[in-house]
Amino acid sequence: MNNTAYLQGGAQPQGGHTSATESHSPAVTDEKQASTRFKIALPAFFRSIGTPSRYMVAGVFLLFFGVCGHARAQDLYDFGNNAELARIDPAHAEFSVVDAHTLKVDFDNQGAYPGVTFLAPGGGTNAVWDLSKFAGIRANVTNKGTIAIRVALRADNPDDWHLNHWNSNSVRLLPGETKQIELTFGMNDGKPGYSLDGSRISKIIVFAVKPTAPTTVLLTKVTGFGKQADAIATRAASLAAVKATRPPANPPLSGALLDYGSNAELARLDPQHADFESVEGKRLKIDLSTDGTYPGISIPAPPNGWNLSKYAGIQVEVSNISKIPLKLDLLAGGLGDWGQDVSNNAMVRILPGETKIMQLPFGTDYGNPGVALDTSRVSRVLVFAAKPTEPASIEIAPITGFGTPVPATSEAPQTTK
Repeated sequence: MNNTAYLQGGAQPQGGHTSATESHSPAVTDEKQASTRFKIALPAFFRSIGTPSRYMVAGVFLLFFGVCGHARAQDLYDFGNNAELARIDPAHAEFSVVDAHTLKVDFDNQGAYPGVTFLAPGGGTNAVWDLSKFAGIRANVTNKGTIAIRVALRADNPDDWHLNHWNSNSVRLLPGETKQIELTFGMNDGKPGYSLDGSRISKIIVFAVKPTAPTTVLLTKVTGFGKQADAIATRAASLAAVKATRPPANPPLSGALLDYGSNAELARLDPQHADFESVEGKRLKIDLSTDGTYPGISIPAPPNGWNLSKYAGIQVEVSNISKIPLKLDLLAGGLGDWGQDVSNNAMVRILPGETKIMQLPFGTDYGNPGVALDTSRVSRVLVFAAKPTEPASIEIAPITGFGTPVPATSEAPQTTK
């Protein structure tokens, strides 16, 4: 199976072999040495202040272990636990256990994105980590191979893959090099990304990006870091910087998106397996063929797009003047809230001789929550039929805006219930 599923949010590739072999790690030895040094240093500390009372001893121990316990985030996976190892899904990779905090991962180069997927505890489609108190997740990665590689860390929400419901970050590692990958919720590689809900992390993926040869990494300390407020502030600042680089929006549109009586505007229409003609400059007749799966017309916007920010959505009155029932789609496309190309969609079923008004509220897909669209720069609108069984015709009135937009309340990570 194509490993682009890692980047596209589809089903995870199957393959690889899982084994668990215990071994000693230099990190464990260092930890023991550090513990010994602490035990030696403590009496010297007490000698410098005289004979301590039992309350002083208790206070020092509580202070030391309290601070250390607060500073160190808990590992999201215990690699020494066989039940947790069973929730690791390799694709074009094999893994083995070094110790409770360290996993050895061997990537092959047969897939574009070989890696391991860590599924949330509990199993099932509704299993998630609640990491909402953190700014994101991080992991230490060591390149044990002989080639330079790029390793990525990704976290997903269990949402519709059309929403691009993940965040990721990556680092380039030379042979023998160790780096920490930090993934801030709401960011992709240092730029604004999907507004990930930290309370609903369904899986975490560590993968290599198109390795040129089989290679190996050590993965340690997969933990949460920071505070949620830090992630919100980081994303908000990054979004503001991105939006500041966009060209000024056109003045808000009043009236129809296209004048069917203007030959210059009709020349912008892009028919797809369809023909069209203006009916007295008031309606548009569209003849749909069966040559394509989705025949219809695309209406490109003028430079810098239509500014539809004062509307809740777009609408069009459509009449089915053919002899067969049709399923019609209305689509609006443009920039998403973090600069990606997105679209919103609505659909209506219409019988022969029937007339209906199609409404597409911005930010929705077929009546469900969808991706946020920058309504001040809508770049295209499409009207098309889905798989007509024979040639058919429709007439559409001018496409206009409708309603009043609901004000955005926050840049906080979104929650889809």
